[in-house]
Amino acid sequence: MESNRCSVDKVDLQCVRLKGDLTFLVNDAYCFQADRPILRYTNAGNNNGTMYNDIFLFQGHFLARDIREINSGKRRMVLHLDSLEQSATLNDSDLTPPSGAVLTPAGKVEIPSDTRRVLLLRQVPPDYPPDARRFGISGKVIVQITIGRDGRVTNAQAINGPCGLRQAAIDAVLKWEYRPFLISGKATEVETTLPIIFSLG
Repeated sequence: MESNRCSVDKVDLQCVRLKGDLTFLVNDAYCFQADRPILRYTNAGNNNGTMYNDIFLFQGHFLARDIREINSGKRRMVLHLDSLEQSATLNDSDLTPPSGAVLTPAGKVEIPSDTRRVLLLRQVPPDYPPDARRFGISGKVIVQITIGRDGRVTNAQAINGPCGLRQAAIDAVLKWEYRPFLISGKATEVETTLPIIFSLG
């Protein structure tokens, strides 16, 4: 575990990062405000995370008035609490999802590169195109892929990189295999990007 300080929305926080723990498939960072025993911000990897702001105490529980969910550097969800009525009695079960609740993602789920690397089972290197080798073309091709519920790559598109290398990168990653990505115990179709390096050296 390593510790450091960081600034989140101009608030100075003490953060710790767990290393070598693949329980959550990614390295998580947990940040706290020095004067409150509460989690202020969690980061589930590069460009991914959930930020809790304007935290207050309500009937013995810390709640956030603003929550922001970021995935692959894009804002996916923003929640804002305008008002909250006090209940005569409040039990822990009132703030806990029912046991039968199932998280059902809408459409494909984007996963960060850390998660993708952990799930990889079979990697096939690309065949270097003879014409590209002859003309000295090298570089990195960024491929956006869809991983099906069975862990096989069902779709691949080159979104960046030398044109003469793109098809070779696509042909290779279509042969890759992953462990299925599970949400609430159910395999889910996911989307991610990966770099394919072509080097003449």
